[in-house]
Amino acid sequence: MKTATNIFSQTIGLMFRKNIVPICFIFKKEKTHPIHSFFVFNAFEAIYLDANRSVVDIKTIKPFQLNIKNKAPAKYLIEVPIGWAERNNLSIGKVYKNKLVE
Repeated sequence: MKTATNIFSQTIGLMFRKNIVPICFIFKKEKTHPIHSFFVFNAFEAIYLDANRSVVDIKTIKPFQLNIKNKAPAKYLIEVPIGWAERNNLSIGKVYKNKLVE
């Protein structure tokens, strides 16, 4: 899984990619982190995790949306292809136990 740890990599995220490649955003603080999907040409899932890596929100994001906010404070955001959360048995309250970085 790729990582996005600075403002530049977090702003770019999935922009301009032909395929959705899993990316983990690691934020400095656990809080609400608005995202966008400008120049993202495919829908994707946004899975928000708190500092304990518990899932606090899962959203399906459509292309070209602005100001998408998580419902609960998050320390991590994983952007993945649609259906990834279900295939990995993730839902609100479950703990993500796999590695977040390569």
